[in-house]
Amino acid sequence: MLVINGADDVHVPRHDTLVFDGRRDTELRLQPDGEEILDRNRQHLRDRVHSRDL
Repeated sequence: MLVINGADDVHVPRHDTLVFDGRRDTELRLQPDGEEILDRNRQHLRDRVHSRDL
Protein backbone atom coordinates (compact mmCIF):
# COMPACT_ATOMS: atom_id res chain seq x y z
CA MET A 1 0.00 0.00 0.00
CA LEU A 2 1.22 3.49 -0.78
CA VAL A 3 0.13 6.15 1.74
CA ILE A 4 0.89 9.78 0.84
CA ASN A 5 -0.22 12.85 2.74
CA GLY A 6 0.87 16.40 3.40
CA ALA A 7 2.31 16.90 6.87
CA ASP A 8 0.02 19.91 7.37
CA ASP A 9 -3.04 18.65 5.49
CA VAL A 10 -6.17 20.25 6.95
CA HIS A 11 -8.46 17.43 5.77
CA VAL A 12 -6.48 14.38 6.94
CA PRO A 13 -4.55 14.95 10.18
CA ARG A 14 -1.01 13.61 10.44
CA HIS A 15 -1.97 11.05 13.10
CA ASP A 16 -4.56 9.54 10.72
CA THR A 17 -1.74 8.88 8.25
CA LEU A 18 0.76 7.60 10.80
CA VAL A 19 -1.48 4.66 11.76
CA PHE A 20 -0.15 2.99 8.59
CA ASP A 21 3.51 3.33 9.63
CA GLY A 22 5.18 -0.03 10.12
CA ARG A 23 2.56 -2.10 8.31
CA ARG A 24 3.82 -4.88 6.09
CA ASP A 25 4.15 -3.99 2.38
CA THR A 26 3.33 -0.34 3.08
CA GLU A 27 5.21 2.78 2.02
CA LEU A 28 4.35 5.91 3.99
CA ARG A 29 5.23 9.38 2.71
CA LEU A 30 4.52 12.60 4.59
CA GLN A 31 5.25 15.62 2.41
CA PRO A 32 7.09 18.20 4.58
CA ASP A 33 5.34 21.58 4.68
CA GLY A 34 2.60 19.89 2.70
CA GLU A 35 -0.95 21.06 2.77
CA GLU A 36 -3.52 19.36 0.58
CA ILE A 37 -1.07 17.08 -1.18
CA LEU A 38 -3.44 15.96 -3.89
CA ASP A 39 -4.19 19.49 -5.10
CA ARG A 40 -0.52 20.44 -5.37
CA ASN A 41 0.85 17.19 -6.80
CA ARG A 42 -2.04 15.54 -8.62
CA GLN A 43 -0.18 14.63 -11.83
CA HIS A 44 2.97 13.50 -10.03
CA LEU A 45 0.96 11.23 -7.75
CA ARG A 46 -1.09 9.85 -10.63
CA ASP A 47 2.12 9.02 -12.53
CA ARG A 48 3.65 7.40 -9.43
CA VAL A 49 0.61 5.23 -8.73
CA HIS A 50 0.27 4.11 -12.34
CA SER A 51 3.98 3.28 -12.64
CA ARG A 52 3.87 0.73 -9.79
CA ASP A 53 3.54 -2.98 -10.47
CA LEU A 54 0.40 -3.81 -8.58
